[in-house]
Amino acid sequence: MWQDFSRPLLNFRKPWIWILILLILWGLILGVLSPWLIKHTLQKTAKERLQAELHIERLRINPYSLSVTVGELQLSSKEKPVIGFSRLYINFQLSSLFRWAWSFDETHLLGVQANIERYSDGTSNLQKLAQAWQTTAKQSPREAQNAEKESTVLPRIYINDLQLSVKEVALRDAVPHTPFDSSLGPISLKVAKLSTLLNKSGQQQLTMATEDGAKINWQGEISLNPFGSEGQISLEGPFLQLPVEYLQDQLNFDIESGSLSARMNYAIAENNSKLQLKVTDIHSFIRNLLLVEKGSRSKLFKLPELEISDGQLQWPQQQASVETINFKNAELWLKRDKNRVVNLSKLINKNEQREASNGKTEKPQKTGTPWQVNNANFQLSDWNIYISDESLPAPANFSFDNIQLAIKNLSSHENTPISISTSADIASGSLALDGQLVAIPFGQMQLNSQLNNIDLTPLQAYISPYARVELKESLFNADTSITAVDEKQIQINSAIKVKNFKLADAISQQPLLEWELLSISDIQAELDKNSLDIGNITLDKAYVDFAIAENGSTTVDRVLIPKEKSSQALTKQQQTSTEVKPFSLNLASISITNAAGKFSDVSLSLPFATEFRDLNGGITSLSSNSREPADVKLEGKVDEYGLMRIKGALTPFEPKQNTDIDVIFKNLDIPKLNPYTLKFAGRSIEQGKLNVDLGYRIRQGQLQGSNNVELQKLKLGKKIDQEEDMDIPLDMAVALLKDGNGNIDINLPVKGDLNDPAFNYGKVVQLAFSKLIKNIVSSPFRLLGSLVSGNDKQLSDIYFDPGSSAVTPPEREKLTTLVSALQQRPKLRLEIRGVYVQSLDEKALKAKKFTALELEHSAEDELKSLSRVSKPYIAFAEARFLDLNGKEALRAFREELTFRVAEGKPELDKLAYSNRLREYLIDKEELLPQEMTALADERAQNVQRFLKNDLELEQNRVSVLPGQASKEVEDELVKLELKLESI
Repeated sequence: MWQDFSRPLLNFRKPWIWILILLILWGLILGVLSPWLIKHTLQKTAKERLQAELHIERLRINPYSLSVTVGELQLSSKEKPVIGFSRLYINFQLSSLFRWAWSFDETHLLGVQANIERYSDGTSNLQKLAQAWQTTAKQSPREAQNAEKESTVLPRIYINDLQLSVKEVALRDAVPHTPFDSSLGPISLKVAKLSTLLNKSGQQQLTMATEDGAKINWQGEISLNPFGSEGQISLEGPFLQLPVEYLQDQLNFDIESGSLSARMNYAIAENNSKLQLKVTDIHSFIRNLLLVEKGSRSKLFKLPELEISDGQLQWPQQQASVETINFKNAELWLKRDKNRVVNLSKLINKNEQREASNGKTEKPQKTGTPWQVNNANFQLSDWNIYISDESLPAPANFSFDNIQLAIKNLSSHENTPISISTSADIASGSLALDGQLVAIPFGQMQLNSQLNNIDLTPLQAYISPYARVELKESLFNADTSITAVDEKQIQINSAIKVKNFKLADAISQQPLLEWELLSISDIQAELDKNSLDIGNITLDKAYVDFAIAENGSTTVDRVLIPKEKSSQALTKQQQTSTEVKPFSLNLASISITNAAGKFSDVSLSLPFATEFRDLNGGITSLSSNSREPADVKLEGKVDEYGLMRIKGALTPFEPKQNTDIDVIFKNLDIPKLNPYTLKFAGRSIEQGKLNVDLGYRIRQGQLQGSNNVELQKLKLGKKIDQEEDMDIPLDMAVALLKDGNGNIDINLPVKGDLNDPAFNYGKVVQLAFSKLIKNIVSSPFRLLGSLVSGNDKQLSDIYFDPGSSAVTPPEREKLTTLVSALQQRPKLRLEIRGVYVQSLDEKALKAKKFTALELEHSAEDELKSLSRVSKPYIAFAEARFLDLNGKEALRAFREELTFRVAEGKPELDKLAYSNRLREYLIDKEELLPQEMTALADERAQNVQRFLKNDLELEQNRVSVLPGQASKEVEDELVKLELKLESI
């Protein structure tokens, strides 16, 4: 069949032709023109409003399938990529007409890459883009108001398949001192049937990972109108390292290892425009956590496993509960360095923290309803704590092992009783504590603790800086209960035992203090009353060694290390004591059984040592609130046959107010006390027994003491020279004091004011004894003077003129009287030590030297006839002056003594000038040290020569000692003091 070409190919009157044309135009406009126009508009908008470059590799619109595809989009700011993706695919559905909502079959955003950077000033690249967008926006106020209203209305959208694939999000934060760099990705989000339609929900699934391998999974349902979601979230991986790495400038530790795994179910619902959150089935584990110190990489904390199980959280009810929190097998290293800083206190760098806050301290904001938190079981299982203290001269190391802690019903609810149970091993001992308490508000507490056989020897490192002692052995035991009704009414009851205590001298290793058992029973402390009651203190089989060294220091002096005095004055606040209730102490009794000890004194000429044993007794009824004295009774044995007994009463907290104590020693062997008789009198005792009854009566700080000393069959021995001899003529005293039976009975009363800070009882007794003996024999020289015609002159003092060794007539008379007295005491000998006084003798000797120079220049007769204002003498003096100084000095000397008389010419005061020159030249004379000692020796020799040659005193009754300096001056005369000693 032949076609008829005379008719038109297309009949435009046909409807389908127009439909075809429209479809073709639709395709051309949306498929060809629109992509170019949209791409150009987007790029132009990005450049104008964001000052950024937008690159789009391809943009396709399929007008027939209603789909949009964007490939390889990238937004760059300042030639740095900010965000981009490899593919965006959106497939619109015509079913939107029926749903009356924007419906999309597929919405896929894939291969997203972003660079998020926060700058050092706190702004970010995204923030700068947003600010640029807002600044360039051109919008009328009405449009802005309408936009704001419209934004509150949720648009109707339905997406059947929503997918988001993030390849990588690079993160950089330059705000910290050390910038933080990290990345997130890949991230995968899938949501099926996401809708803003009423009561429509979709299924979502999110997976996210970090560059360190941490993963987050989230799956469940989500609805947008009303907003709600429920599902499950799980985490797995090294999440703990991220915050530590971010805060590395503020933290002085690193997490060397550790992983977190957690899972939880959640439900979010909107009710009356308010969101409600409920999280259930919270289970979390931290495993293989290890914290190390930066730099040294020393271990700080090791946690093999932390378990948190069966947790729940509700918001806005603000309620949280956890069934179990269990820290398992943890190890903690505590270390104090040489600067006394604990390692845990250095974990946060406070300087960096202050810099980060820019010096601003924000006031804490008031919070609303507090959270209610409950934890049924809190546990520390099998912990070990290692403690090292390097702040001491000898570092201390000890540990708490196998620590168990269980806290039941831990809650923030008020008046909720909490149960506590804990135990630990401490060296060879153990600690245990259990009980209940109410923490909010604090009160209603009942705790019981036991310390069993705690070895105290690790405390040696803390004792060593203060005392040169070594704690050899000691075991501490204590049973304690703490009861409280509220925060004010707290009562502590305890019983303490310290067993096998052995303290030795760190150098000699000799025992200093020991006991088998120290027991303190029925200890009761009431904090609100500031009181302490103790039942009984028992000290069994104690031993003490107290010694006095050669230099006079005691055992306590030797072992204690003196502390340096602080130069810092106390502040006014420190000096003002806080007013508190007076402390009350009541003690039922102190018991001492089978005590022994040793006392030695090697500071004396003959070393002394004695021992006591079988000391028993005690003190009863002590109270700080009572003036009733406590009874004291102690009795023990001294050496082989001696007895020591102490009895009486005292008020220990106010001993100055009321004390009545008798100390009795019976049948002591006096020869063993020889060192003390030597100390006082320089004489030994060959035989004798001693009984001593010492009474101490104190009333209102005033001491009335009686010292009754009985010496039986006393026989003196030889005299022994020593430096601290009191120079007591004991032979004469003994002769005067001995009764017909050869015994001496001395009653030596002592008085004193204990309120006087300078009061020293030992010195008072010593002075009283010395005064007693000296009152009998009187002063030796005064006694000698009284033997010769009642002469009471001080015969011991011989005076010399400055620079002279001549014995003047008055002193010769005094020496004559002295020799007459010495003839009646043939056992006495004079000791002469020459002296010189620097301030007097030096000037006199220099004057003698200069006079000798004057005589060398002029004969004695000529010198006498020369006036000091004569030209020859002044010439002599000026020549000597010029030998020592220059002409300028002499000219200044003359000008100083030149005066103008009326209107005449200046005249030199020749006499003053001559005298000043002479004084100056005398002062410049050199004097050798041996010249002074020679003068002292010559004085002593002249006295000896006069005694021997003129007064005929025997050779053996005068001795001369080397001369020495003295300050004894009287009426501008040098005093030489004679000494007496026995032959």
